Amino acid sequence: MTSLDRAALRVPADRFSVVLALLLGAYLLNVFGDDLVLRLMVLGLYLAALVIGLATSRPSRRMLRAGVGVTAVATVSAGIFAAAQPAGRGWGALNAAATVVLLVTLLAVVRRVLSHERVTLQTIAGAVSAYLLIGMMFSAIYGLVAIADPAPFFAGGQRPTPELLQYFSLTTLTTLGYGDLTPATAQGRGLAMLEALGGQVFLATLVASLVGALERDRRRRKSHPQG
Repeated sequence: MTSLDRAALRVPADRFSVVLALLLGAYLLNVFGDDLVLRLMVLGLYLAALVIGLATSRPSRRMLRAGVGVTAVATVSAGIFAAAQPAGRGWGALNAAATVVLLVTLLAVVRRVLSHERVTLQTIAGAVSAYLLIGMMFSAIYGLVAIADPAPFFAGGQRPTPELLQYFSLTTLTTLGYGDLTPATAQGRGLAMLEALGGQVFLATLVASLVGALERDRRRRKSHPQG
């Protein structure tokens, strides 16, 4: 057993409340600005959520090594590139790394939550974490698109700061849609529709899974009453 496997086993299973706390911390940091130090701090919280999410989800050795390997290469490369390049390219590198980190974390968390036989507080924390991960991942993708396309990302000409992109992503994911921010490009509109649709499908799938787990637990308790 490698040191990576031993480290994963030392983390108790299903500690998604820790993942959720780290994601909420990253959410709050995104509100305070877009300088390099804050961006690196946010990425650090994403990485911490990834490590805890992978370890607590009990993946196979192959999945664990692949997830850690891919994200380590992506984040180290992005950090070096961001520090050495002008702001625009640097933000793009950090957004690319964040996208990879959040996607791997999302897959690990969803895989574990959907396998739960009983619904606990950690199940709910994992489900909320997964929902936040979708919104944060799309926020990073929007940042990539905004940097790659010279045309304004928002129809009103607003600068696509991390704070505004996060706000736009979460209002899109929840289909709240205040209308104060709308994408101006075809790529932005297409991604927004994909996020809104994916969010609804995710909720429907997740709710069905949780209801099924509750029903299985109810039947188990009925057939094996305590005392």
